[in-house]
Amino acid sequence: MKLEAIPEKRILPPEQGMEVTLRKYDWMLFLLKGQFDDIDPEKRPTAIDFQGLREGSAEEDFLKWINRELDIDPEMILKNGDSPESKDVYKVLDYAYQQGKNFLKDTLKYKDEEINIGPASITSKKDIFDLMKKTVLVNGQKGLSRSLLYCRLVKATIVAYETLKNDAEVLKEATAVFENSMVAPVSVVRKKEDTPLVLTKEDSEGKKFYAASHGGLRGSIASRGKDLERAMLRYITRVEANAATALKDGIASRITIDRDKAVELAPILAKWLTGSMKAGFITVENKSFLSEEQKAKLGEYLSEVLSKNEFMMEEGDSNPTSMGDFEALLIKGILQPVEKDGKFITLAQSARQFEIQLVAPDNKNETGKMDHYTYNVVKFVTARTRLDGACPESVFLEFVKDAAKLSGKSERTIIHNLTETENSPVVKVRKPGKARQEYNYVAHSVYSRWNGFGWVDSALFSEVEEAKNLNEGRK
Repeated sequence: MKLEAIPEKRILPPEQGMEVTLRKYDWMLFLLKGQFDDIDPEKRPTAIDFQGLREGSAEEDFLKWINRELDIDPEMILKNGDSPESKDVYKVLDYAYQQGKNFLKDTLKYKDEEINIGPASITSKKDIFDLMKKTVLVNGQKGLSRSLLYCRLVKATIVAYETLKNDAEVLKEATAVFENSMVAPVSVVRKKEDTPLVLTKEDSEGKKFYAASHGGLRGSIASRGKDLERAMLRYITRVEANAATALKDGIASRITIDRDKAVELAPILAKWLTGSMKAGFITVENKSFLSEEQKAKLGEYLSEVLSKNEFMMEEGDSNPTSMGDFEALLIKGILQPVEKDGKFITLAQSARQFEIQLVAPDNKNETGKMDHYTYNVVKFVTARTRLDGACPESVFLEFVKDAAKLSGKSERTIIHNLTETENSPVVKVRKPGKARQEYNYVAHSVYSRWNGFGWVDSALFSEVEEAKNLNEGRK
């Protein structure tokens, strides 16, 4: 097995100070026992920060871990598929295991030899225990860094299992239901008076519409639901690493409309959401989209259709992923389960949150320094940093090459925007102990967080900080 793509040995557990290693063990024991559930998720490690179990861990510890992280009854594991219930558990676990490996290969560009190291499938308790035993850090064992490879497989399986458990596979259908409830042909609207938008034309860019109560309010709408791999990527890059939060805005629609007309359309949508869709408290967030005069007018219009305890208006910060170029009016809330046609009754609680994004026809949200494709590189590097501690330069350049093809920007421009600007999210660091210069790329946010609860050697963190300052000095 080739290990060139594995992070430099200096940032692997066997090379770090014993004090840091023991601190990681203690945190993981707390995680296993659930003793820090009340701590702010952003200030504690989670299963996705998992870097191996303590030496001497036994099968009983593995069962506790699985029960804690996946809420699987240990008895279902021990029955080894000999009962229908146990067989179903193994079937789901194996599916998550396979999807996790697909995610590592297809989305994060891990090589086959980095993935195909564990059992071919999860069909028995032996497969589970063999995989977990390989994650145990054993002091002095040659080739110890391989434990991180098995940790990576375990974490990818957790991500897939949790994402699947929280209804990721039904989000596309749910999003279609949501959009079709909002916009429909005139023949349907005449029969169903609560549909707010009338469909006039549909093409590859979305659905053209006018407001049923106001023919002059015209625009277009496009919706998206997270597929499994996108939901998994969101899960693994969020610091709290919680599938519920990864999927909470799975239902999302974007409406393109003039700003003045958006002021009139937003109250119509808000009324429909609280009335027909039984949505909870509505938040209307202005992200550099409306002027002060337009905001005041929107507030008046909302007050005419909703009571004060049904909505809130707030001024949103500029989106850091777009370097201040992001402009939109967001309508957000939570859908309550409705009996009507049973359409939303099957959705998990975590997947009911929605977001309607209103943008101007001339918006440049996807063309700023950190456009959609460039920001995807940040997500990929963040995921690889969280899994391994770093993203190898060769893989980073593959991510950049893909982004350049899709965005039309040069690779050099993308690298500059990622690593050489103020508050650059990605840091280029030199691999120590090499005869020739070799580099890794790391997500600064991950290292800052790890440093906050003592999971990074101080000298290593200082190097990351110094590299970040140096890279930003080149802007």
